[in-house]
Order: sequence, then C-alpha cells, then structure tokens
Amino acid sequence: MHAPMPKIAPADLDSLFARADKLLDQYPKSFAKAKALLQEVLTAQPDHLEALHALNWAYERDRDHAPGEWQSRLQEPQRAVRGRILELTKKVKADGGDTVAHRARALALAQQAENILRTDPTPARLKQAEELLAESQSLDADRPEQRRAERGVMAWKAIHRARKGKPDAYQVLLDWVAENPRPSPFHPDDHASAFRGLEGAFADEGFLEWLRARKPRAAKGQRAKDLVQGMLHVGDWDVSAELKGPVTTPCRVGRLLALRALGANLDFKVGGKSLLERAKKLGDKALVRELEALSGEKPDAKGKAPTTKKSKAAK
Repeated sequence: MHAPMPKIAPADLDSLFARADKLLDQYPKSFAKAKALLQEVLTAQPDHLEALHALNWAYERDRDHAPGEWQSRLQEPQRAVRGRILELTKKVKADGGDTVAHRARALALAQQAENILRTDPTPARLKQAEELLAESQSLDADRPEQRRAERGVMAWKAIHRARKGKPDAYQVLLDWVAENPRPSPFHPDDHASAFRGLEGAFADEGFLEWLRARKPRAAKGQRAKDLVQGMLHVGDWDVSAELKGPVTTPCRVGRLLALRALGANLDFKVGGKSLLERAKKLGDKALVRELEALSGEKPDAKGKAPTTKKSKAAK
C-alpha cells in the first residue's frame, strides 16, 4: 500500500496558490508551471474556489492560443472544472458584490451559455443560454467571454426566425459580417471582428443555402482589401504550427460564403497558393468541395454542386 500523502498546511496552500497566480501573468513562459501548481492546490483542497477559477481562466487562455491542443486534450478537464465552480457558487446572488465567487460564477455561466450555442440549440436550449448569459452579466457585467455568448444568441435567434418562414432574418448575420469584414478567431473577444460564438450558427445548413443563393455584391477599395483579409482567416485558421492543431471548425464554409456574398474575390494567392490549395492543406473537405463547386472545377462527393440545392427558407 502507498502511504497517504502528507496534508499541506493552510499557510503553505496559500503560498502555493500565490505562486501559481503570479506565474499566470507570465504567458506563455510560465503557464505550464502555473497550472501544475494549481493542480497541486486542488489535489490538497478540491473545492479551493480561487484555484478552480484560476485554472478555468488558464484553460480559456489555452483555448485562445493553442486551440488544437485545447480541443483534443483540455476541453473535458475544463468542463469538469466549470461544473464544479457552478456547483460551489449556486447560492451566489447578484447583490453588487465583487468576490471571487461572483467572478468565478460569471465566467463559468458565460462559458456554459456559449457551449450550448456551439451546436444547433432547440428553442428551449436557446432560451436557457440567454438565461445563463443574463445571470453572468448580473454578476460581472464586463467579462469579454460574455461577448461570445451574445454573438451566438443573436445569430441563433435570427436562424430560428428564418426557420419560422422569415428567411430575410438571415440578413442579420450577413450584416454582421458586412460591419466586421475581417471576422477572425485571432482577435480578443471584445474586438469588433472577434468571431467566436458564431461557429455553430455559421455552419447551419439553411443559412448556407441562403448564402449560396445571394448574388455577390461589388466591393472596391478598402472594403475589398478587408474582405480578402477575412478570406485569409478562412483559409489559414489552423495552418500555423503555433496553434497546435489541427483545429476542427464547422464554420469555414459559412464564413467563405458570407464574404463571397459581400464581394470578396476568391481568385487570390498567398505564398503562391490559391484558396483551394490552402483548403486542401487544412484538410477541410467541406471547404474544398465548396470552393470546387464555386469554381466549377468538379462536383461534390454526391455528384452535385451545392449551389443547385435550395431549401424552402432559401426560396
């Protein structure tokens, strides 16, 4: 039998957490060490709320800077940490306080709301996401992570309206891209062009069909340049080794079609490679099929170009 691990004195636990907290400010140099120290704290005291909140925040930074690693290895550990925070803080009220409990719950609620919006939410689930976001904002109204859920709620509300026989509701999403012609996963969440939160909505098939039916606008000058930059983000999201990919994202086709509808030119090269060649490098089969159909190069796997398919909503 293994001898039980010696208990860590409260003063030593506080010192351990303080070291970890200081190291979190030194990203990325000391991030791994900081997380290891936080895990030590939580091994000794599983309900240490400050350590749970700090670790949840650290996982969020991993998602920002190493999305491939986060998707493959860190997403589930973060989900467990988030669930524990929500359980420990369920009695926290919106009383104007600014405690660790308020901040930890606000972040966890915003994440929970966004998690619902990553895939197609039922009307009931969309309402639940709205309620989670509202509670998060009542506890700490200025978290940048809340912007993701705000964008997601906006997008899915438009999609639900379109599904009820009002296809013009999709225009809200195209207007968002028109206002933010360089939608990017690289911008901070409080940046106008930040895209996260919209991934699920931009993979919705009804929206894609509606976009395919749009006649591209004419774009000139700075707008044309901005649209090219947006298109570069579509074709270069996880090519960089720094992102520790591959990064799975279902929304590239939607972003491509939205930018095309606004007048983006698909015939450009970066580093000698076309957008189609870059899509093949990404290994995104759906994006490759879409680009091939748009260029008329060859039909998709079913022998039919996607542009010929129309839903009731698109009509």
